[in-house]
Amino acid sequence: MTKHYTELTGAIGERIQFGAQRHAADAYFHKAAPVVRIAGVAYTLSEISALGFSVLSTETVSAPDGVDSVEVWFEQGDSVLATAEILRPGAAVDGVVECRFFDRAIDLEALAHDNAAAVATMRVLRPRLERSSVPTGYKIFCADLLDSLASYRREIEEELAPFDHALSADERRVLDRELEVAVKANWAEFILRGNALVLPYKNDPEMRKALKRYTENLVTPELCRADLQRRCFEKPMGYPGDFQIMNMFYDHQPVGAGPYERFLYLLGLIAGAPIAGRMRSLTDELSLLANDHPEQDHFHVMSIGSGPAREYTDFFSTGAHLGKGYSLTLVDPESLALDYAIKSIYSSVKTGVSSIMVSGMNTSFTEMLRPGSTFRHLPPQDFIYSAGLTDYLNTKLTRMMVSKLYEHLKPGGTVLIGNVNDSPTGMYWSAEYALDWTMYFRNEQEMREIADGLPGIHELTLDQSGAYWILKLKKPA
Repeated sequence: MTKHYTELTGAIGERIQFGAQRHAADAYFHKAAPVVRIAGVAYTLSEISALGFSVLSTETVSAPDGVDSVEVWFEQGDSVLATAEILRPGAAVDGVVECRFFDRAIDLEALAHDNAAAVATMRVLRPRLERSSVPTGYKIFCADLLDSLASYRREIEEELAPFDHALSADERRVLDRELEVAVKANWAEFILRGNALVLPYKNDPEMRKALKRYTENLVTPELCRADLQRRCFEKPMGYPGDFQIMNMFYDHQPVGAGPYERFLYLLGLIAGAPIAGRMRSLTDELSLLANDHPEQDHFHVMSIGSGPAREYTDFFSTGAHLGKGYSLTLVDPESLALDYAIKSIYSSVKTGVSSIMVSGMNTSFTEMLRPGSTFRHLPPQDFIYSAGLTDYLNTKLTRMMVSKLYEHLKPGGTVLIGNVNDSPTGMYWSAEYALDWTMYFRNEQEMREIADGLPGIHELTLDQSGAYWILKLKKPA
């Protein structure tokens, strides 16, 4: 039905103030953003809109004294794509400097077009017969891995594919479980071998770049024939580890056009088994919270970067601790994840139980760290955890976040941080190199640096898989 103009609602609250759409530079320029040169100094472009942009810098952008505007150049290689005037930039905030165009908007489409043309020209002219810096041992590893996958593919297509169409869904699931058992040890050996070859270069950005490019040229296309690996690599929601990816790991149900595609999906599930294990560890922590406080009737729990929050559905679907009351706060920048999580939690609670209240907070990480943040109206919490957000934060930001969360604990409450590690048996090669899933794979010393100087009683352990650190800070009662 056609609406009358008086029925069009528009926005409400702070959203009434409409601004030009901002774009992440990497996404808008397809990972080839132009360099921004201000007063002769080159900066990395972070975000851009028709009215302004931001650059990465820990210091104030230099500009001549006594001027209100500064000339800025957008460059790609030796090409100057555009010039403009910006207002004198302000101070850096959290490593970012905001810049606003002085007297006119910039034509973003023209800038993107000229940038693409310059990038294409450079890539066409780049020598292709350059000698690879990738170690021979890693090349042999990739060749062995592809040879192994080719052997599996031939066997599956000859022995299983002709009969796959005749199998029921249940029969396919049985077949997939048998395939997983058959290949698990062999794939684990490849993961172990891959980790051993790339971990020595963890702090060598140039070699890491060369190894990742080599892997993505050879191995990644084959693995991405499976839906799971393809979604991890392509990141259709714009960031790694979205809630649908998490659900794919949690559901542990390979899908695909045929048995070989399901087989590759299984390899992704084997490599990512610690992800599902981490979720089960959180379910155990929720049980521990209730068991350790039998006298308490109601608990306030908050999850930061909650995603699908499947730990709650597992926890409540068992019917355990339903005599207790729970106020759950889920915090996530993705509204679709919150919608999914809240519906799933309520549907998992036994019928007739009213002692569970779930609320969602759709807010950004930056907003969380502001003084007087959106958490200020919440009561003190018994348990606050973030199982994966710090995987993507540097040490400074992680310490800031943990300290902020600690402020919202009640006496006797606990903050828990889960962080992927650089274990030789972990996910470093399979995530970072095979799927471009970049995280801070921290060692024990790096985790202790996060906790050093923070308040509370500290406890650092490994989860059951050995692939994740669990850092707890308990507030004295």
